[in-house]
Formats: sequence, structure tokens, C-alpha cells
Amino acid sequence: MRRSVPAIGLALTCAVAATYALAAYLETGAESVRVPPPPPPREMRPAPEPGEALRVLVRNLDVGRPRSHGRLRVCPLILRGGRGGRRVLTMDEAAARGELAIREKDEGRVPEVLARNDAREPVFLMSGEIIVGGRQNRIVRDDVLLPPRSDFITIEVYCGEQRRWHGPETGFKSGGTLSAPSLRRMAAAAESQDRIWLEIDGQLSRSGVPAPTRNYQRIYEDSSARGELDRCAEALRGVGGGDAVGCLIYTGRGAASCELFSDPGLFARLWPKICRSYAMDLLGPDPRDRRDPRWHEESVPGWWDPRRFLENALATRFAARYTPGMGRLLQASGGPLSGSALEDGGDLIHASLFDGHIGRRPAE
Repeated sequence: MRRSVPAIGLALTCAVAATYALAAYLETGAESVRVPPPPPPREMRPAPEPGEALRVLVRNLDVGRPRSHGRLRVCPLILRGGRGGRRVLTMDEAAARGELAIREKDEGRVPEVLARNDAREPVFLMSGEIIVGGRQNRIVRDDVLLPPRSDFITIEVYCGEQRRWHGPETGFKSGGTLSAPSLRRMAAAAESQDRIWLEIDGQLSRSGVPAPTRNYQRIYEDSSARGELDRCAEALRGVGGGDAVGCLIYTGRGAASCELFSDPGLFARLWPKICRSYAMDLLGPDPRDRRDPRWHEESVPGWWDPRRFLENALATRFAARYTPGMGRLLQASGGPLSGSALEDGGDLIHASLFDGHIGRRPAE
């Protein structure tokens, strides 16, 4: 302790000397050093309202010339200015590059699988896309945007095949197909697996495709059904491309739908798959009774009014749902339309909207 006293005294002496020196410097009139004031606090911007990216997009759309094939009528939606959204990969693109892995969770869980993105870009899994393999084929339940270079992430799915729970491998591959809009509409409403099975049974029955394990993918594998779907995709091939970011679709079954993206390129790459899914309604008998003179589509007010549908999209309210991936998954929670949307970074990755009122047969 005694040895430290001189050191302490020396430090105190230096500090006092420095204080006097600073005072003398200031008294000489020398220019003092100005310390800049602290920056003002950053303004915290409120989070955008759910569905804001969709509404901004809809306000900048023009309706293109309608195209028809059978009972399908399609209107392209053209983005004024043609701004492209952020680059993302589709499921099929990532799978073809070997940068997407999907496998069973644990020993196999019907409502869940694991997905991993090995690409440098986000990978978009679209609600309704069919994956084949594993213990049984599955259908992706919600839109999911997998982050780049992700670990395995749990993805919610529906069973797309009732009577099989075995297989040599636990991995999946893309079926290259998309379920019909009726199933995707049910998925957006979080319908039960039993209701999904009933709808799959109905579609298999209408198409006349034999499926011993009640495998939904069999419709796409059947040569006759596949031929009809391919003809529709060829007839409507020009809908996706240019500055088109989506389309309005009337199926003739009493409902109008909308598929919408911020990125024209993503829509163009997914349009053949989307088109075939809507062409599912062309399989089987025509649901409209042409012998009834009271059935005239043109007599139904607003039976095909694209502008009315877009106005309804602006009036629809959305609420956030959980998503395991990037962005915000939204579900229509009020207003004239049902469906879901996935937004990320101010872009609308994808929205599926459905209106069951346009095109319905008049009341008796």
C-alpha cells in the first residue's frame, strides 16, 4: 500500500495540471472544439396494414383482353409501368437445380413435412402444389417463402392420397402440379382434412379417373385428363407474359377467382401450372343446364365484371396468420372476397382471391 501512494499522488498532480492548462487555453481566446449535437431520434414508421401491398398493386392494374377456352374465361391483369418484383425461385425451379429438399418429419406426420432451401434466392411454395413420394402424397397448405440457405422448416400440408402409408423413401419430389382452386380456397379457410378428402373424392369421381389409393395426382397422370388440361394450357398460353402480373378467371361453376403477383416473371413461370389447375373444372359433365331457358349468363348482373372484382379486392380486409417462412401470410377476414395473400418487403408474392357471387345462376 505504501508503494502505491507516490503513484496516486503523481496521477493527481497530472490531472490538476491538465485542468489548469485547459483553462489557460480557453482564456487565450483560442477556438474551442465544438462537439456535434446528437442526431435526432429516428422516426419509427408504423408497420403497413395487412394487405397494403395487394391494394397498392390493384390500384395500378389495367384489365387486358379476355381469352376463353371451353367454360373458362380469363382476363390478364396488366401492371402499369411494368415494375418487376424481387427474384424468387418456384418449387419446380429449385427442385430441378437440386436446391430444395422435402422429407417426412420424424417417422411421418400427416399434416407436416420438412423443407430446406439450399439456394441463394428465396423459394416460393404455392398453396395447392402437390408433392409426391414419402409415406403418401401431400398438398402444400399455405403459401410459404423459404429463406435462402435455410435449415429444415416445418411446412403444413394436407394429405392428397388416402389409402397409402408406406414407401421405400421418406423424401418427396415436386409433382409439377397444382390442385384445383376449390381445394386452395378450402385451404385458405383452414378446412379440415376430412373436408379436403371429400372434395378430392368428388373431383376424382367427376373426372372418371380410377385411383385405388384415392391419389389426387392420378388425375394429372391419366392420359385422357392430361390431354384436356394440356389443350387448355396451350389455348391460354399467352395470358402469362409481358407486364401481366395475374389474371381474373371465371370457370362457369358460379365463381370468379383472381391470381395475383407483384413480379410478372413469377406469374409467367407459374401460369401453365395455374391454368391446368383451373382447367380441372373442364373435366366431367358441364354443370350448367343448357336446356333451361332461364339460364343465361349475360342476364346475371355483374356476371363478368372484372372492375367490380378489383373493387371488391380493395374492400377486402385481411388478418395475419402464422407462416414458417419469410414475410406475412394473410387471410381474408372480412369483406366481399375470401382467400389468402403472402406479402414480403412491400411486394405481393402471391394472392388467391375468390368470389362465389359472380356468375351464379339466378334464383328460382
